[in-house]
Amino acid sequence: MAVGFRRRLTALTVPKASSLLRRTRHKKLSYTRVRCNSLPGRFHPVVAGLHESANALIVWTEEPAQAFSPEWVADGAARLGRLLSALTDLLHHPQARDPLHRHHRRGNTKPAQWAERLLDDLLLLADAHGCVREALLARRQLLAEAHAALRRRDAARLAAALRARRRADRDLSRLASALRCLSHRSSSGASVSTAAAADHGGEAAVADAVAAATCAAAAASAAIFAGLASASASSASREMPSPLASVVSPAKVAAAPVWWVADLLRWRRRTVAVAAANESSGPGAKEQVPLEAECCSEEEEERMAAMERLRSLEDCVVAAENGCEQVYRVLVNARVSLLNVLTPCF
Repeated sequence: MAVGFRRRLTALTVPKASSLLRRTRHKKLSYTRVRCNSLPGRFHPVVAGLHESANALIVWTEEPAQAFSPEWVADGAARLGRLLSALTDLLHHPQARDPLHRHHRRGNTKPAQWAERLLDDLLLLADAHGCVREALLARRQLLAEAHAALRRRDAARLAAALRARRRADRDLSRLASALRCLSHRSSSGASVSTAAAADHGGEAAVADAVAAATCAAAAASAAIFAGLASASASSASREMPSPLASVVSPAKVAAAPVWWVADLLRWRRRTVAVAAANESSGPGAKEQVPLEAECCSEEEEERMAAMERLRSLEDCVVAAENGCEQVYRVLVNARVSLLNVLTPCF
């Protein structure tokens, strides 16, 4: 009877990283492998936990959400932080560091292909979250400017603030598109990295888990950024119900094609009507008083609704700012951990 087996990071029967990005219903991962004569039948819990976190994060990005809310942003950032923390724990594991050390002792000046790809992906993710942090700080100033313009009924100031917000929304959309490309590129390169590390079962398992985590992190970040841009664009215009709102995530639904110009022109027409009613005199002046009161009441209701949308968007921006701060720190820690593993000790 064989005793004293050491648990190893061998390959497991899980879907490839590219399958995590399919727009289909995801099946639960199976972390049991074919029975071997020399090793136990269960997979290492560190890699299994990383695959579970990646799969849960991908499923979260596919789940329909009723509205883009601060709770949704905080939940996504927390899931993303847990995934990256699990990735850091995997890089700290001795059986994950040993293949990289052996690769260096063989005289190879460059790190393994999957490790080099992970360094680049972590750097891109950290740069994206750093850019979003700066953009969110500027967005809070724009929201304060729009709030002041609504409170003071300054149409020109409101139009300038909304134009700046539209430019910021386009920047967020471009960042989300870049991260989606990163997730697809990481999934396509996962099979290459796994094949390059196929000589060692432990290294292949680590490469597979790292590729899955990178795909999930990029996809979740893109969903959060796209959702924030969509919520900002929709808050600048009159809200229109969409038949897709109950079945599609807000991170994937484009903003309603109703621009802030329509609201601004409607506001200006009501202002002109009220001014004309005040200047008019004669027998029909008293009959126009109810019309003036009705216009003022409607304008006040729309102004209060717009201010409420701005306050809701401010809460989402604060939640996204806090989440990006936490994710940025975890990304930096993960990249530093990998650099420490790859740096030779003299």
